[in-house]
Amino acid sequence: MKFKSKIKNHYLCFIAIILALYIVPIFTVHPFVLHLCFILFLHAALAQAFNLVAGFTGYLTLGHVAFFGVGAYTTAALINRAISPYIAMIIGGLVAAALVLIYIPLFRLRGAYFAISSIFISNSLYIIIKQPVLGLGGSVGLTIPIPPIYSKVPYYYVSLSLMIFTIIVAYLIKCSKIGLGMFAIRQNEDAALHFGINTLKLKIMALSVSAIFTGFAGGLYTYYVFYISPETVFSPTLSLQMNFMTIIGGLGTIMGPIMGAFILTSLSEVISYTLGELTPFVYGVSIILIMLFLPEGVWGLLSKLIKKYSI
Repeated sequence: MKFKSKIKNHYLCFIAIILALYIVPIFTVHPFVLHLCFILFLHAALAQAFNLVAGFTGYLTLGHVAFFGVGAYTTAALINRAISPYIAMIIGGLVAAALVLIYIPLFRLRGAYFAISSIFISNSLYIIIKQPVLGLGGSVGLTIPIPPIYSKVPYYYVSLSLMIFTIIVAYLIKCSKIGLGMFAIRQNEDAALHFGINTLKLKIMALSVSAIFTGFAGGLYTYYVFYISPETVFSPTLSLQMNFMTIIGGLGTIMGPIMGAFILTSLSEVISYTLGELTPFVYGVSIILIMLFLPEGVWGLLSKLIKKYSI
């Protein structure tokens, strides 16, 4: 009964936090606050999407930005053809998921070989998108029309809803038989195969769901900034950020990637505002220190404290 009571309290706490986040725009519509929240929620959704692959199946990918870029360009192209932005974002996510077909042969590879091969795909797409013949702006990029009535509030709510949806989906998968199969792959793929688990199917499923969320996030980012270029949406830095946010928060956990995204994004904003040119150095050192002293991630430490003090 005591355990069930704790679980219930944690659920109530989660719901209370979500409700509090939904009413923030009622009390403030300050552009900086809404912008910071948008970036936090977007990065949290990206980290959780990345976690579905890296955390659940153990397949780290260094080219995950490919899905973000494809979703961004698909959304921009559709909006410029008078398609509703929200429909364009959904289609962008689905097109990104279709990209998973290219990854199927790569699932024969494991570890560093798979991670490196994923870079090849993202770099190839970057080169292809830059070609003027595609009509996507080439290296200059694409712009989309700004709405006649512009407000950051809708972006706040859409990014928050995206983050919450990724959390719910990740939780449902983790608590299902599918999730157990994915974690079996992470622990020992050969043993999982031996016990009859269709590892290829589960890896494709994990990457597809992750791609949909990442592609949708790319589309949302496009509609937020109204301009994209190959350098911004296929940036290797963004792929590394997804890795760092998830690893620092806690691979394979539900709330870890969210915490990792909030911590690193906030840290980046504060450092860039106060230290200027020293930002990359201090940011990098901070990441290394966190990974050294918190090998199980921030959520791992927090979980131990919760158990120790029976919160």
